Amino acid sequence: MDIFNGNKEPYFPPQFRYVGFALVIAGGIMLFNMNLFGIGFIVIGPALFLLKTGIRINFKERSFQEYRGVFRLYFGKWEKLPEIEYVTVYRETESQGMNVQSVSGENINTHYNTDLIFPEPNRLMFKSFQDKTAAIEAGKLLAEKLHTRLLDYTSGEPVWMDNVNEPV
Repeated sequence: MDIFNGNKEPYFPPQFRYVGFALVIAGGIMLFNMNLFGIGFIVIGPALFLLKTGIRINFKERSFQEYRGVFRLYFGKWEKLPEIEYVTVYRETESQGMNVQSVSGENINTHYNTDLIFPEPNRLMFKSFQDKTAAIEAGKLLAEKLHTRLLDYTSGEPVWMDNVNEPV
C-alpha cells in the first residue's frame, strides 16, 4: 500500500447536499416533461453531494496531495512531504450550543485526530476517527511508514510509543 487516504469528508455542508439531491429529482422530472434544462440539474446535483475533500500520502514518492474528488477521481497538486518530526494522536471535543427562546441544549462530540507534525510549528491533519483504537492503529501505520515516532495524547498525558509494532 503506497498511497494512504486520509479524511474523505464531504466538500459541501449538509444543506447543500440536500439541495443537490433535490436538483437531481427536479432534473429527472424536468427531463420526463421534455425540458432540457433538467440535464443541467442532473449534472450539477450530484456534484453537490458526491464531491469529497481530503489528504492522500504517497509513501513511495514521499509526497502528499490535498484533493477534491468524486468516487476514485482525485484532483489536486502533489507536493513534497516535509521531514516529519513525529505523528500524534489526540482527543478533541467539540461542543455546539443551541438556544430557542426558553429551550437550550448542547451537542458534544468527541473524536480522535491523527496529525503529522513538522519541525517548524506546523501540522498536517491527516484523519479523524470516532474510535480511539482505530486512530492509534492509523497513527502506528503512519509512524512505521514514515520512519518516525508516535505520540499518544488521547488520555491527556503524552505517551511516546517508540515501538509502533506492538498492539494497542
